[in-house]
Amino acid sequence: MTEGTGLGFEVSSRLLRLVSEASCRNSITLRKQVAYLKVWLGIVVITDISLAGWLISSSERAASLTFFLALAGLVLLSAGIVVLHRRIERRIDRMREL
Repeated sequence: MTEGTGLGFEVSSRLLRLVSEASCRNSITLRKQVAYLKVWLGIVVITDISLAGWLISSSERAASLTFFLALAGLVLLSAGIVVLHRRIERRIDRMREL
């Protein structure tokens, strides 16, 4: 009877260790993904700010086609910022669940 109990304890402790290692790997992967997405978020924000500054400073001198393309780019970049931010939030929420 004691042998069976010891074996059950050994199996359950191995199972707990495997689950713990798997959640640790998932946590590390999620942290790396968040860091990667933050880099891209920073690049998109800087590009968005630069484009907005260009639009403000040279809106009178720019050709109308250039101005409207830059305005469309500004809208798309701003939407990209929102999408990237939501992805980062989702990854952070997943990390909290682990």
